Amino acid sequence: MLAALALTGQLVYLDVIFWNVSGLGALGENELHPALRSTVVTGAVVTVVVSVAALTLGFRSDGERGARPFGLALAAWGYLLAYSGLTILLAPEPETPARALFDAHFLLVEALALTALLRFTALFPVPLKREAIQDPATLNPLLQPAQHIRAWLLSPAGPWVAGAGACVLTQAANTAQGRPIQDAPLIVLADVFRLTALAVVVLNLRAAFVATNTEGRRAGFWFVVGFTLLLGAVGLLLGGNVLTAVTKWAIPGFNWRPVVLDLGVLGLIWGACMGISYRGALKPGPLARRASLLASTVTVALFLAAGLESLLTGVVASPVSLPRGFGTLISFVAMGLLYVRIREPVESMLYRAWADAPEAARVL
Repeated sequence: MLAALALTGQLVYLDVIFWNVSGLGALGENELHPALRSTVVTGAVVTVVVSVAALTLGFRSDGERGARPFGLALAAWGYLLAYSGLTILLAPEPETPARALFDAHFLLVEALALTALLRFTALFPVPLKREAIQDPATLNPLLQPAQHIRAWLLSPAGPWVAGAGACVLTQAANTAQGRPIQDAPLIVLADVFRLTALAVVVLNLRAAFVATNTEGRRAGFWFVVGFTLLLGAVGLLLGGNVLTAVTKWAIPGFNWRPVVLDLGVLGLIWGACMGISYRGALKPGPLARRASLLASTVTVALFLAAGLESLLTGVVASPVSLPRGFGTLISFVAMGLLYVRIREPVESMLYRAWADAPEAARVL
């Protein structure tokens, strides 16, 4: 249902912007910047991919490796991505009581996504037992309550109860501050719950990686591949921003930044889906090493290109002034040659850094 509503909402939003076939309204040509239109399209593409992945994982026959809760988390996230279209399609009139319920339910969907993600980490790649995490009695007394809560979140009902309680507390705190109901996801307490949930997710994944066997570690390492692709996209975004700021290059009517970032997000989702679904002999280690080295090389090339463009095109004081783009060409050729020379030694060094333990060597 969440995936279907997400796709419907994005379709409505695209219709309002481009076609106005549904008669729900239209944004005039001058009311939306052309670059923002490309952002809307890329957001819709991400929603489609996320929804398809959610349905594929949610209806897996075996349900192994936490496929169903992760599919639910993806579906809820896709629903949130379609916020604008769903508001146009479903939002009641502002003065009606139903509008308050409509505004409040987005926080519930976000809590559902985080709750499902917590439940997923208790099942991936195999069910995580309480014995796999440190005994609360061995910790500092100040940390013991938090560790007890973490252990409780490994139970089947724990994450769902915690998610419901977080929603109630967030709405209560928002009301106490006298803010509108739609502002509940924006308060500090909501951010605290988000960061806490993500911290538990990371800790659970680490505990599962340590506690499981070689096959489970290999499944977990696909997440490393996905995070590598996401971080690579962030690096490209930073380097590209610096280069475009120096050169003033731009594609009329197209915003490339969300495209790069969305590709990184899709890479993370692909890595997660591979970890859950893939059962073949392909090892994720070589992919992670090659992707990280390639992304780092391209990022450095972009920053180097920005510096050379500043120097060679007269943006800063220089005795030479060459056509724009020459510095970019030099930087990419130089970094390309460097990548060819250092790829094998650097990948070998990264492999040895991970392969100190026998189990890690088999994973990589």
